[in-house]
Amino acid sequence: MDFTIAERVCVHIARMQSGQYVDLLNRILDVPIGTILDYGKALRSEGLLRKAGHGPRGGVHLSSGDATNWLLALALDHRRGECIAENVRRVRGLYHNEPPIELPAGLTLGLTFFRAATAGEAIERLLDDIRTGRLTTWAANEPYKLDVAVESRGRFVSCALRRTQQRADAISSYRLPGFAKERCLVQRQVTLDCEVFEQIARKLGNCA
Repeated sequence: MDFTIAERVCVHIARMQSGQYVDLLNRILDVPIGTILDYGKALRSEGLLRKAGHGPRGGVHLSSGDATNWLLALALDHRRGECIAENVRRVRGLYHNEPPIELPAGLTLGLTFFRAATAGEAIERLLDDIRTGRLTTWAANEPYKLDVAVESRGRFVSCALRRTQQRADAISSYRLPGFAKERCLVQRQVTLDCEVFEQIARKLGNCA
């Protein structure tokens, strides 16, 4: 989707609880609540999610890191017997195999997520760039498109940004070493539109 500042909803001061995030993920990803709760339990047991309050949908407040870990867990395909937390750690740790591309140079100046060292850090910073208003300031009332693609097996993540009324594009990629050289006849990925991160950021609230 394309956005302008006038179309955006202001981020109100709020703190998202885990139960609210479960409902949000169920709505925007169309994943059963039971699956979301199971993945949350798996992440929590490995220290990738804050401990909940009473009940599986307890009232612990989530950070950008918590939100990122849970989102990645649901975006990945987990084979039988695999550790969900380890899969999330692997994709979070993907790093740049080549410098980010910006046309023109300096297009993403002012955004912290675009030059993050790892894929996990990039998604956390994207949420925080929205929460602090940096992304809105960068947009300067011009429409743009932003999406994050996650390869289903966690071997590749990309962040793509485009000013839709200009010939201006930027892409930042994170890959498992050697993945680019593999011959993959079929690749599956989940592409997360900017609106996904907008909705999560609104629930997380300001972090200015």
